[in-house]
Amino acid sequence: MYFIKTVTGIFFTIFCSLIFFQAIYDLSLGKAEPDDEAGVVYSLLVICLGGALFSIRMVLKARAGKKKAVQEKKERRILRLITQKGGRVTPFEIASETSLTIEEAKNTLDNMCENGFGQLQVADTGSTIYVFYGIMSDHEKKSAKNPLEI
Repeated sequence: MYFIKTVTGIFFTIFCSLIFFQAIYDLSLGKAEPDDEAGVVYSLLVICLGGALFSIRMVLKARAGKKKAVQEKKERRILRLITQKGGRVTPFEIASETSLTIEEAKNTLDNMCENGFGQLQVADTGSTIYVFYGIMSDHEKKSAKNPLEI
């Protein structure tokens, strides 16, 4: 989708620019009627500027969508690792098993904790460990009970 929106935006911008420059060229050669010159120029200018702004907006929205998709993909990779590690990870572990840097891993884990999905703990050695509760084995899930029956 990103590619289609980007190509469409660029094509529309080029198309509007060509129409505008063709009108300017015709006016400079005197092919347009004198009464129509100002109206044509202003109309084409408005259409081309509107088209260019619309095209730029399409490209920017496509890029924003791509950035969001990349961030979601990073989070899914980290969530898989958190599950594999039993809910306790360090930024170093995440970075060593993904393409993320330690800083990117730390920022993503911090963000997840700030949103209430986990918490930061400090080991006796001073290392930071990110703990995510709610990761349960299939056995634990099957043995869950209705809170009203407890």
